[in-house]
Amino acid sequence: MPKGGSLIFISVAEAFFTYMKVAFIASVILTSPFVLYQIWAFVAPGLYQKEKKYAIPFVAGGSLFFALGVLFGYFVAIPVGFKFLLGYATDFIKPMPSMKEYLSFSIKFLLAFGLVFEFPVVLVLLAKIGIIDAKMLARIGNMPSSSSSSLQRS
Repeated sequence: MPKGGSLIFISVAEAFFTYMKVAFIASVILTSPFVLYQIWAFVAPGLYQKEKKYAIPFVAGGSLFFALGVLFGYFVAIPVGFKFLLGYATDFIKPMPSMKEYLSFSIKFLLAFGLVFEFPVVLVLLAKIGIIDAKMLARIGNMPSSSSSSLQRS
């Protein structure tokens, strides 16, 4: 929230359940390394050595990029986003976000940034299994988009 901003709760139990949601989300984040290890311990015996060699860097890279996306969203995008969205306030329209809405918006926003930062890992994985290659990406990158081609005609 911007300095001087405050949150409200509009139902009797909203503040309590918001604290419970924050605690649940924090527990998922804090226990995720253990859960990921347990999943790996279950899956690893069924993989060939070559498959294990590729899985570890992708899991580590994916986790790193997701964390970087969430951190970027939290420290860079959310402050700018909230400032922009709360800028629609006027003398007649006062922003009074509730705790529930603030938490819900923030979690969705951070999850979206975490997933978007996974894109390089997905591209590398697709390249490793042969679905895409550098020539294909270059060809797609050089294609004129429909909006730019319509601008060129006018």
